[in-house]
Amino acid sequence: MTKEYLKETAKEFIDRYPERLNKFMNEFEADENDYIKREIEYFENTLYDIENSNTSNDGFSTTGVKNFSIASDLCEEICFEKFKYSTEKKIKFLKGKIALLLEQPPTQPKAKPQLGGYTNAQLVLIFYYFFKQNGLEPRVSIDISPIAKFIHLITGKEFKAVTSSDFYKKLQTVPNFKTDKELINDLEAIKPLFKMVQLNEVVKMIENEIDLARNEMKQAKKK
Repeated sequence: MTKEYLKETAKEFIDRYPERLNKFMNEFEADENDYIKREIEYFENTLYDIENSNTSNDGFSTTGVKNFSIASDLCEEICFEKFKYSTEKKIKFLKGKIALLLEQPPTQPKAKPQLGGYTNAQLVLIFYYFFKQNGLEPRVSIDISPIAKFIHLITGKEFKAVTSSDFYKKLQTVPNFKTDKELINDLEAIKPLFKMVQLNEVVKMIENEIDLARNEMKQAKKK
């Protein structure tokens, strides 16, 4: 660190915090918590070196001889008390930032952003529950042929004929076209997608289907 950096007032340091944070995260692919910990460690160690100057001056400074020399010269220039006061205010600001980060709620698991990330079975389940929640249950109130074609249209997957479409074949028995264990895995995979857009009724339907599949697995084990 430079003398100018250590000489900054707490206000100047706080004003430049966002710019330095962004630079750090871009250079090191790190997060704000990493940056804050690095800065706190630096300031605390620098203060320790100055307060234990007899040891530090002998070449055993925590932050290195060069940094100790810069900090020592600065203390002679502005006096130690001013340097300590300013540095402690910077540390207090940084620790306050950590406290704010800890108060932030944990982020929800992100749903896969593109339909290309889902299997054919998961895609069929996505459209099945969406249509069903909107009063168009496949095989009951709407023919599955146009749904299969629509899934091909949306996903861009090759379409030759409805009869040879994997989507169509799965729509014939959805949601029970797989074993209960595989079905549960697929339902858990698509649930975050509906959570992300707050389609809560669909989420409830999926959770009910998961419970049903688990109960069927338990019954099967008893036989």
